[in-house]
Order: sequence, then structure tokens, then C-alpha cells
Amino acid sequence: MDTKKIIETLISDITDDTKSLSAIFLKLQVLVHFLKNDNLSKWFSSEYKGYDNVNDLPAYRILPATMQAEVEQDRGFAGSLMYRNYTLPIDQVKKEQREFMSQHKFKGSINEISNIIATLPDIESIKITVPANTTYVFQPILPKNCYIHSIWQSVSKPYLVSMMEQIKSCLLQFLLEINDNLNLNLSFTDMENKEKIEKAVTQNIYAGIVATGNNAIVSTNNSNVIGGQNNTISLSNDLRKKIEDIIPKITEIAQLLSNEQDEITTELVRINTQLNKNQPKMSVIGSAFQTIYSVLCSVAGNIATPTVLNTIQSIIKVSGI
Repeated sequence: MDTKKIIETLISDITDDTKSLSAIFLKLQVLVHFLKNDNLSKWFSSEYKGYDNVNDLPAYRILPATMQAEVEQDRGFAGSLMYRNYTLPIDQVKKEQREFMSQHKFKGSINEISNIIATLPDIESIKITVPANTTYVFQPILPKNCYIHSIWQSVSKPYLVSMMEQIKSCLLQFLLEINDNLNLNLSFTDMENKEKIEKAVTQNIYAGIVATGNNAIVSTNNSNVIGGQNNTISLSNDLRKKIEDIIPKITEIAQLLSNEQDEITTELVRINTQLNKNQPKMSVIGSAFQTIYSVLCSVAGNIATPTVLNTIQSIIKVSGI
């Protein structure tokens, strides 16, 4: 077996946009078998077949989410008004419920995720079923004349695409490292190669695994976010400037909308309120931007430029929600 040729073919396939990740993993299976590394085999199997336990998920499989609902507003003699994709205020629920509602942990196989992406229009989101009693969490928060008919969790397509790209990136870095460093004159069971393979797996494949618990550090793309009960996320000067620069652009977009303008304006007020405090709460800012992002993706179409959406995504990512 020409191992070097297999590695170089895989590298070429990963950088080729016409090659699906499912097809790449079929070729990768051969290499995984011959490298005989337990951690690599476990990661390959989990990605290819799906994860059994959410506690084993890499950070890139935990995606920001919003809670949405079909809400009817009773307007008395004027009849009723139905909101089909109403974004619910996650920041107003109990802290222990917020994590479940503000993120989704994807356990499915790469083939399953690829199929979901392929069937979603460019600005659509995937709807995820939640327990029916979730309605009772939000109903008391809404105005008394509003009633929830159905409720679901929503994850935007760009997050799914980004997750697949991060899987490719982890794999590419791993392949590049072993291609450069392995001594192909020795067997893969030789101690020298075993150590190099293990190091490459640890640094490139398992670098994004989430550590949980109080004061746990979640490492993603070389940036640390403090998690757990005693979490603290400070608002840096650079992040404040990014937020202040994007607010006028979002305001301009909101003015072009009709039904959604009030919802976006409300969230911008929440953001500005936090910016004016001595100790702004990034969880509130992140939640507000998450709502704005969901609204823009649902209704704005090409009104919101990719630059605006990407900036909002980057703020949500560092907010720690």
C-alpha cells in the first residue's frame, strides 16, 4: 500500500469543493485502518456513524440556536394576528434551561448533516423538535393576549455549513502533519511513528473537545471562553468597537423592513442598554444578536449582506451563550 499517495489524495480531495465529505471519509477509512490509532479510529467512527453520547462531542458540533414559535395574538374585536416564526426571548428563562435552548448538540453522522444542508435553501434554518412542555416555559413570559400554538428550536444553515468546514479543517491539518512528519520507512506500529500519529491526532482532531463543569475552559480555534457556573466574559475594546460599528448597519436594514422592524429595534435597545453599563452582560448582548441574526436570515433575504451576517455570527460566537 502506498500510504503517502493515499494521504496526498485525501489532501487533494479535501481542498476540492466538488468532493463531498462522505466520499472523503470512505477513502479515509483505509488510512485509519492502517494507522492503528485508537483515538483516530474513535473520532472517525463517531463522525461517520454519528456520536452516541453528547458529552463526547467536539466543540464544532455544538451550534448556536434560537427558540421559535407560532404565536397567535388576540386583538379583541380586530380579530387575531398570527406570527409564524416568532423568536422567543431565551435570556428571560432560567439559567439552567438557557443552555439547552440556546444551543443544539448535533450527534448525527456527516452524511445525515450533508443531506440536511443539501435540502435547505440558502437562508433557511433547520427546525428541531423540542419537548411539548417547553411551551409552558415561555407562555408566562409573553403578553397575556398571546398564545403559543407550536414551538421548536432553530439552527441556521450557515452554522451547519461551518461545522462541516471545521471537520474538513481538522482532518486537513492532521493529514498535512503526518504527511510531513511520518517516517514511511518504518511500520505504523513502530514507536517513533506511533508517537507522531498520537501527537497529530491530539493536536488536530481532538483540539476542539469541550471540557465541562465549573470554570471549565472551552477551546475553539485557539480562543478560550470560560464556561461553568462561575463564567465571566469581558467586553474588550475591539469587541465593543465591532458591536458599535455594526449597530448602524443593522438599523439601516431594519428600516427597510415592515413587520420585523420593531423586533430588531427592541433587540438593539437591549444591546445599547448593556453597552452603557459599567459591566455589560455578554450573555444578554449575545442573545440579542442571536435574535437579530435569526430575524434577518428568515425575512431579509439579500437585504442583509454576508459581511453583516458574518459580523453578527462572530459576536454571537464570543458571547458565551
